[in-house]
Amino acid sequence: MELTSGVRRLIFKFSFISLTCCVLLWFSVFSYGLLYYLYIPSIAHIKPVHLIYDSRCIKDKLCAFPFHNVTLVETGHHDLLSRGQAYAIELALEMPESERNIQQGMFMIHLDMLSEKGEVLKTSRRPALLHYRSPLFKTIFTLFFVPALLAGTVEEKQSLSVPLFEKYVENCHQPTFYAFLEIESTEVEVYSCSLRIHAQFTGLRYMMYYWPMLSAIVGIGTNFFFISIIVIFVWIRQIVNTSQFINVSALTREEQDLVNEIRQSVNRSHSSKDLETEETGISRADEFSDMDSDSSDVEVISPHEDPGNKSLRWYRPTSQTLASSSISEPSTSRQDNLSSEIDNIMNISQPSPSELSPTLRKRIGAE
Repeated sequence: MELTSGVRRLIFKFSFISLTCCVLLWFSVFSYGLLYYLYIPSIAHIKPVHLIYDSRCIKDKLCAFPFHNVTLVETGHHDLLSRGQAYAIELALEMPESERNIQQGMFMIHLDMLSEKGEVLKTSRRPALLHYRSPLFKTIFTLFFVPALLAGTVEEKQSLSVPLFEKYVENCHQPTFYAFLEIESTEVEVYSCSLRIHAQFTGLRYMMYYWPMLSAIVGIGTNFFFISIIVIFVWIRQIVNTSQFINVSALTREEQDLVNEIRQSVNRSHSSKDLETEETGISRADEFSDMDSDSSDVEVISPHEDPGNKSLRWYRPTSQTLASSSISEPSTSRQDNLSSEIDNIMNISQPSPSELSPTLRKRIGAE
């Protein structure tokens, strides 16, 4: 029976510890996932740019440049960029290798970052240019890719990436809502363009994004360690608080004997303290009785006349008065106080010498 109960207790402890570890591990994973979701913003945002140009522009006349006002924050959202995070903003262009684009040469790209009210937060202007390709290179490329060019899988175009901001930091008080883009050239020909925003992670964000497995192991392990320490401290405190309410019947025989011995030793200590208290009280009572016996030698304090029989009635001080005086003052001053008290009482009603007995007259004379 004892073996069965021991095995049951072992199984219960193992199950309880396993369940606790699983709960702590799940909570650690959940807390790390929540931290990753709140701390790591989206690394890239791509917004298409549909350029608007004046179709009624006459050649060799001043016309408006192709432009587009890009909406960064969608309806129902407060911001797109994470505040305090640095971003790299660039414009991706796909341009044909036409004679017009080659002849126009270099052109400028203008970008304004606007707030919700249309205020200009930051401005950037960068140049752009098609890559140069010699006539020989073009001939070889065309001959080599004739099948792909005929099938349409390869096109005679170039992809440009024009950096506009290397480290754009979002304003905490005025977030960016719009981006006004303009290509300062009336001769440019563009297949498509898009505005790309990339987050530049550093420090902990860099580690968590580019090293996800290692960061997850370290983060989950750290959370599990600290949460386990907190749970252990709470468990130990609970054991300490409930140690005085131990159920002896639930313990083994050896544990019961140990608890009984501890309780007996505590009872012995209490009984010894009670005996010491009683002995102290008895010794104090003996001192008071000795003082009463000393005060019994004083026979007369004050004679008073009894109206009925004209005899004298004698009084002596009580033991309580002597005990209180003996406790508060030393023995030498006790006798002086006693004699002064007798003199004061005798002076209150002093009888005539003829009314005193011979024995009393002798005692008064001696005093």
